[in-house]
Amino acid sequence: IELLNNEFLVSMEEAIRLQGKGLLVTGGETSYGPCGYYKTLLEDMLPVNMDAKPKEEKPNLALMLIIDKSGSMSAGEYGITQMEMAKEAAIRSIDILEAKDFIGVIGFDSEAKWVVDPVNVTDKDNIITQIASLQPGGGTSIQPSLREGIEALKKLDAGLKHIILLTDGQAESTGYLPLLE
Repeated sequence: IELLNNEFLVSMEEAIRLQGKGLLVTGGETSYGPCGYYKTLLEDMLPVNMDAKPKEEKPNLALMLIIDKSGSMSAGEYGITQMEMAKEAAIRSIDILEAKDFIGVIGFDSEAKWVVDPVNVTDKDNIITQIASLQPGGGTSIQPSLREGIEALKKLDAGLKHIILLTDGQAESTGYLPLLE
């Protein structure tokens, strides 16, 4: 592609600025900056940056869902239990994940049990089926499941790491600070 020479660009800029002429420029991913128009008068005239920056890649995510399945989760209103609401929230969070992301699901009552071991999100239907199988019953102890979820996240190679705790909150009221740190 032949570059527009600077004399032509100066004349064009003056015609636009002083005579009210218009300018329409089209191009694609290999135009503008890669063609040599970076830091030229043409770049100054256009509302685009011609710097050939690499596309920003979205980091992968490691998501740990920790779901209360204690007996108190069988309570609810309008025929919908807290357990059903927690499962629905967990399933909806799976919908937005991509194959490069990781998911782990721990169900807890008085003990923490893996529902879905940390895996890449390649088989959403299977993950959803496993979450849907959770049934309420037993006591409540959040901290062991949080500890286990934190340790699992440390081992995963992901740009972003999150834990979502789905609970009715009827559990220990102290001892969380060391886990959060």
